[in-house]
Amino acid sequence: MFRVLIEVFSIVFLLIVSLGPSQILGLVKLIADVSFLSAYIRPIPSRFSGIEREVLASNYSFYRRHYLQAIALDLLLFLPILGPLLISQILSPSMPRKVSASLPYGIAFCFRDFLKNFLRHQFAYPLNHLSGRKRIPSYERFVELRSQWSTRFSARFLKIYVPESSFHPQRGLDAIVLDPSNGKPKQVVILFHGNGQTADSILLQALCYYELGICCVLSTLGGYPGSQLVRTSETSTYEDAVATLAYVQQMQPQKIFVHGISIGGSQAFFLGAYFNEKEEAKFGRLGVCGVVADQTFTKFSAVICNVTHQTPIWGLGTLFTSLYEEVFREHELSLFGRRFRADGLNNEAKARKMAEDNVPLLCIASDEDHFMGWDPETQVHPTYSREVFRQNFADGLLEARYENDLNVQKQCRIDLSGGHCLELSYGLLVSDEDLDTFFHFMSENSLCDVPNMAEKYAYRERLKRSFLDLSKILMPVKYQQSLWLESENKNLPTKGNTFQASKSSENTISYQ
Repeated sequence: MFRVLIEVFSIVFLLIVSLGPSQILGLVKLIADVSFLSAYIRPIPSRFSGIEREVLASNYSFYRRHYLQAIALDLLLFLPILGPLLISQILSPSMPRKVSASLPYGIAFCFRDFLKNFLRHQFAYPLNHLSGRKRIPSYERFVELRSQWSTRFSARFLKIYVPESSFHPQRGLDAIVLDPSNGKPKQVVILFHGNGQTADSILLQALCYYELGICCVLSTLGGYPGSQLVRTSETSTYEDAVATLAYVQQMQPQKIFVHGISIGGSQAFFLGAYFNEKEEAKFGRLGVCGVVADQTFTKFSAVICNVTHQTPIWGLGTLFTSLYEEVFREHELSLFGRRFRADGLNNEAKARKMAEDNVPLLCIASDEDHFMGWDPETQVHPTYSREVFRQNFADGLLEARYENDLNVQKQCRIDLSGGHCLELSYGLLVSDEDLDTFFHFMSENSLCDVPNMAEKYAYRERLKRSFLDLSKILMPVKYQQSLWLESENKNLPTKGNTFQASKSSENTISYQ
């Protein structure tokens, strides 16, 4: 008797669920999918031609098939009980389920599919400030302060226009150029900022190169303050990177390398993989000779997994990783007459491509970086719990680039003491070990000569003065925290062996 009551209750419950939420979901999802489909049945804009048109046609065809299949499944949701059961069997015919399990599974799948596609069209641009979600309030203040430091650091401000942009024909990037060579740079470094930042935010990082006599070009990501007319996406970030490189190539330097901070690392790896010296030589242009990956990731989805796995809610990391991978699907894209594949910001894959072309990589990690690193309290890295224990995403990037050569990996890694996005310039001021690693990478790639002890000391003194002067203007809190740097260099709390040098030395490093 009790069993019969349970079965009757189950049937009634399934009927209520099927006749209510199932049909409501079906109606909402049907309207959404038809709306999504309409974007891919329109003619391809006439401004596209050649390989760009081929790539768009391929992507349009893929999404048309996807949404037509989705609409067919949406219609099944209107059938009481039968619809979700059919959806369940269509999606996984090799896994027969009981009615009580199949019905919620079918509804859950359709809801998840709806949610993923909704996110794709509404929230596929998590870094975009235009809707107010990621507004960077300090930008206007940074612009006001430019007059106070621009002369001191030979700065000029300009717009780098993105030619043949697939988003807006007139869009440009807010950029800053620090040029100690007065217009005739031999080496140029391109710096890409992280999320929640602009070009002004990473001026302190640029000082590392400026004080070596290297020209620094800092551009603001498209969609961020100063670089509007686009919603930030994987495609737009790659367009930004190539446009910035094209601007630097017009300066006709002897060497170009890139420095990417946090999410800016995805732009640095893109140029390092596909616009390096070997690749660009095919077109008679100067390419990227090296990449500095500053506190960045292997895959962006791994960052989401890393962060969400630190929450007590079971399965949350898997859910968000799944949603992200759906939002940033792999697809073909065309940039400036060349075909590429969007891979969801997979820096690890690009590092392997760099290995094929022998592009040098320097990785920078912070020991308290819970975005790109591990949780010291649990002693277990949530993403990389494998046979080979890794403490930071930098380990994965170095392994992808240099494979099993642990000695080279150690020589190409700087470990900072602090949290996410700590300035490299600060690390070079407090650690002789980091300074030696930095100079080793720069000299090995012909970006500066190997300095002696006195030259290192002179460089550090110049860097310290510039760091304090600039932070006093831009970041008063950072300046107050760094005042202890005014003490004698021999008293600095450094890690590694402390070198000795005469304070009266005015030697400078010679550059090639």
